[in-house]
Amino acid sequence: MTRIKFKLLVLIIFFFANSNFVFAQCSDGGICGVGDHDVKLNEPSKLSSISAGFSYGTSGNPDKINFSAITLGYSFPLFKDYEVSVSLPFNFQSSESVSTNGIGDFVFLISRKLNPNPDLTFSFALGVKLPTGDVNTGDFLPQIYQNGLGSYDILSGISAYYSNFDFTLGFQLPLTRSENRITRLKRAPDIMLRAGHSITLNDFKFNLALIGIQNLGLASQKEIKFGPQPAIVLPDTFEDIPNSRQTQLNVQLSVSKPLSSSLSFSISAAVPLLKRDVNVDGLKRAFSISTGLNYRY
Repeated sequence: MTRIKFKLLVLIIFFFANSNFVFAQCSDGGICGVGDHDVKLNEPSKLSSISAGFSYGTSGNPDKINFSAITLGYSFPLFKDYEVSVSLPFNFQSSESVSTNGIGDFVFLISRKLNPNPDLTFSFALGVKLPTGDVNTGDFLPQIYQNGLGSYDILSGISAYYSNFDFTLGFQLPLTRSENRITRLKRAPDIMLRAGHSITLNDFKFNLALIGIQNLGLASQKEIKFGPQPAIVLPDTFEDIPNSRQTQLNVQLSVSKPLSSSLSFSISAAVPLLKRDVNVDGLKRAFSISTGLNYRY
């Protein structure tokens, strides 16, 4: 690879990070944590790692809500070829008139790697997302402003890594309804498909991926009742949210670079090919970018 081509790729990364294009990362309820395009082939999980990341984004019109998060992660080997990963964010939500912040939802994943040959690695993951984030922060605010999604979710996935290609099929199943007083939102299951390709140039690793997420049903929330309220308290009734069975499709570009034998830096952004229209869960992003550090020991 010539120096001119390398400089061109650096300029592309700079363009992604500073342009006014609409970025959208994998704005999901946790399923995008399944799979890792940085897996090294035929390498057992023998090292622990600590990570810290920062992300920023906005929902765009009509909500115009800004989202940012500081996320801490930790992973460690467990038995042969098994790895445990945990992460916990501290979230910030703000608009022109409202600002909230607090601890988000805790994610726990256990994965196992299999290496049938030196050119192929499989990874199987199973985990949970726990509702540690408050869903009633602020003065009677809807789910979109809350620190957590308020549900117990099961996460699962299978990944394959062949040569410089990576593929992940993930599934997320929300088991419970949010306790948010306004919406009592229940999200539908999600299925995710990710396909990526990596190249390495002068210690920079570039990964270009196509990420698709499909809602498998309609979300539901508390039924909105108009007119005089009855004198007695009635049980909540719920209704499906129109057009909430959505398809997301993003092209994501990630760049990572080792800063030492133990420390690495990464940055990522994505361009949405298909955007979400309904944003009752606060996961829609019209612009988003993230960066992080990872320390392995």
